[in-house]
Amino acid sequence: MEFMKRSFGLIFIVIFVIFLLGGIFVWQQYSSKQPSVQKTELYPSQDPKTENPASETEAHSNQKNSDSPDASKKQNAQIPLKAQKIAGLEIPLCPKNALTITAQNSEGVLDTPEKEDSHQIISHAGYTLCYRDKYEQPEWVSYTLDRAKTEKAVTRNDNFRADPEVITGSAALSDYKKSGFDRGHMAPSADLTYSEESMNDSFFLSNMSPQTGDLNRGLWKELEHHIRTLTETFDILYIVTGPVLEKDDYATIGSNEVAVPEFYYKAICGIKNENWFAIGFILPNKKCSGGIFDYAVSIDEIENRTGLDFFSLLEDETEVIIEKEVNIYEWK
Repeated sequence: MEFMKRSFGLIFIVIFVIFLLGGIFVWQQYSSKQPSVQKTELYPSQDPKTENPASETEAHSNQKNSDSPDASKKQNAQIPLKAQKIAGLEIPLCPKNALTITAQNSEGVLDTPEKEDSHQIISHAGYTLCYRDKYEQPEWVSYTLDRAKTEKAVTRNDNFRADPEVITGSAALSDYKKSGFDRGHMAPSADLTYSEESMNDSFFLSNMSPQTGDLNRGLWKELEHHIRTLTETFDILYIVTGPVLEKDDYATIGSNEVAVPEFYYKAICGIKNENWFAIGFILPNKKCSGGIFDYAVSIDEIENRTGLDFFSLLEDETEVIIEKEVNIYEWK
């Protein structure tokens, strides 16, 4: 009897062990059929297949900073943003309170004090400008430039003349005569040699500002030339240039009292390798020492000094990122 009890006990243990091993085997077979899940920390916009993924420390830092309002902008700033050409991007916005004069509303404005502080936007072949009657010169001149436009089709003609499109009357040739100042192009004639019409229109005095010979024939000319060479690496350049009109009163020349600015700017935005880049320059109206990049500034700085809003058709996030930087490397 005792032997039978022991036998049943051993049989029970063997059966239990068999069931236990069978359960383990079934579980292993089930688990092997499930997809493996890996937790992968990614650098912003980085593919998991990238050969050099960010370290866990960097990934953790990115996750930690994602709660801040500017986190997405900071992350995107590390990776250039995709870019496509935008028609009209080169045209800046004048201050919101600016009085814009047109052929339709000029009749009621020309005989009022407001006339002096008016803005008039005019389109010529190859460029657009905003004329300021108060200063008798453009507040800004904008145009686009690419490699095709740098192919010279016509020669310079020096056809300087008043602009009949300026409703309030533009500066005259007599204003510059014996003034000691050059008729400094804002949109350079050398950037508009691709057609007879654009070359001819570049000599309207609405495209001129009184520049010292030291600037106009010195570093300003060098900067203009350098910008043309950039078309070899940039698909397109959006260029805005003009005087920094940040004061009410300036020294003047001629009977029309053309203001003599103390500084000039260039704001440039461009596409290279499907990415947006921007840079600004502010040069004093005198002989400049050093090289052009000694005068490089952010687009934000030019906006703060001029009251203009550049490249406003860009996505807001893109505009914020590229306008606060001074990325000289991309522009050399």
